[in-house]
Amino acid sequence: MTRIARAAEGKGIFHIIVQEKRGSGVFRSTEIRRLYLKHITEACCRYGAGFYGFCLLPDQAHLIIRCEEFPPGQILRTAHSGFALEYRQQAEETIEGSLFRDRFRSRLLISEDDLLETLRYIHWKPVSEGLCKAPEEFSWSSHGLYFLRTGRIVDTTRVLDALHFSGGYREYMKQPPPDTAHMLREVPARYGRPDEEAEQILNRYLREMCKESFLHLTDEEQRALLTMLRHKEKISIYQLTRITGVSRGIIQRL
Repeated sequence: MTRIARAAEGKGIFHIIVQEKRGSGVFRSTEIRRLYLKHITEACCRYGAGFYGFCLLPDQAHLIIRCEEFPPGQILRTAHSGFALEYRQQAEETIEGSLFRDRFRSRLLISEDDLLETLRYIHWKPVSEGLCKAPEEFSWSSHGLYFLRTGRIVDTTRVLDALHFSGGYREYMKQPPPDTAHMLREVPARYGRPDEEAEQILNRYLREMCKESFLHLTDEEQRALLTMLRHKEKISIYQLTRITGVSRGIIQRL
């Protein structure tokens, strides 16, 4: 297994997941998906980032980006601000608020094998979502570009070289990824705890309090539990916001 050089903060190859804000319907038309890809590729070009793969599902986008001098957040902010401006100009009705959830999810890919497995994962994602029966039936992923061996939109060279060109890619993609449990986990930089583990800790405390869910707690109980999770269990503010829905500002004051 060839290892990818250890990344400095914000540098390396990342699997990034961007989710639409509920009800925004961002990725539900051909024109809008094409517009989104345009802004992603322009931002990657602007910041000298490599774009290795994508899959645009109806409610989320999966991207594989190599960040050199600028972190993923900066690339996405540029792409999303330009996209949102043009999207609103084209929309027939006024759209208020953000088009995407506040925080994207990301995972640093630690080896060439990890890169290959993740690319296979996102190319098979439409199949696992029931949108098609095979990756080649889905139009809005980079899967077809690897058969064409084209550098248009995505850089296919690294993956095809690792798999000995398109013949090896074809064979590699015939089978779905054997284990995808780790693909969707985001490890926060500060504490290094997956979201799934943080949710398990929250549920353990709720069972001890004989409560069915966080929403059933009183305001005082919620504050006490959040304080415990933040300071004793070392769950980050961003994670607590994601798994409980409580605003970051409130948690910061605890």
